[in-house]
Amino acid sequence: MTPWGEMLRVAARAGVTPAAFWQLSLKEWRMLTDRPQGLVPMGRDGFERMMTAWPDEAGGEHSPPPLRGPPPHRCATGRRQT
Repeated sequence: MTPWGEMLRVAARAGVTPAAFWQLSLKEWRMLTDRPQGLVPMGRDGFERMMTAWPDEAGGEHSPPPLRGPPPHRCATGRRQT
């Protein structure tokens, strides 16, 4: 017997709505739920090393430049309009 309830709970935890769940093909479901062999989620130690290497501080080395005004308008060809 297929464990539909368990599968729906897994989908809900992954952010898949019930309507979207019922539209998934078996191949799509497997892509969402199968973990590639040899890969494991990042642990706390790895996460903390990443936070130390790339902090989210404003004005830090890896911060994006501040926004200044609205973005430039572009025409249908992708060129800037002045």
